[in-house]
Amino acid sequence: MHLAGRTQRRAVPVTGAARTVLDLAAVLPRNRLHEAVDAVLRQRLLRWHDLLGVLVRHSRQGRDGCGKLRALLDERYGEARPPDSAFNRMVGQLLIDAGVGRLVFEREIFDGTHFVARVDLAFPPAKLAIELDSRRFHDNELSFVEDRRRANRLVNLGWTVLAFTYDDYRDTPFLLVQTVRDALRRLGSVDPVGQHVASDVHRF
Repeated sequence: MHLAGRTQRRAVPVTGAARTVLDLAAVLPRNRLHEAVDAVLRQRLLRWHDLLGVLVRHSRQGRDGCGKLRALLDERYGEARPPDSAFNRMVGQLLIDAGVGRLVFEREIFDGTHFVARVDLAFPPAKLAIELDSRRFHDNELSFVEDRRRANRLVNLGWTVLAFTYDDYRDTPFLLVQTVRDALRRLGSVDPVGQHVASDVHRF
């Protein structure tokens, strides 16, 4: 039972968070596993070394899920900040799978020591920012005004800002990827050719 990392919630014995992630890895598709890991990191229930530890402890047992968790850690171990939403992860993963380049989630941008904005995705060497707009968080008067002010401040700092919606992701993912690739090429950034573009688009 020690391998389960047993704990209690409201006096009920439950599997520990790290072991639960491993169990989820056995049954979830890749995209949902990434979202589950984002959630536990965002809520500070676990840190990267906790996930590595549970993998090491269970690998010798041949437990289901070890392969997928190992692949996730190989790709993301030490990532500074998880995305703030499932939609950000979905678009980021689309671009990663397409081999567009190395991106950063939730990048904070400063003008000297003055905080200017935090953007959903960024390619810092190219100074390319990507903002992802969902109706849930941006379809209101305050966001309508502030989003444009933020974009203007970023442009004045030399950043290029691209904005996409869920409809872009759902209906034309290849066009989304190509738009980012074209921007990186124009900005003189390295533009490796991706192996594939993810097609498992799911609802946000």
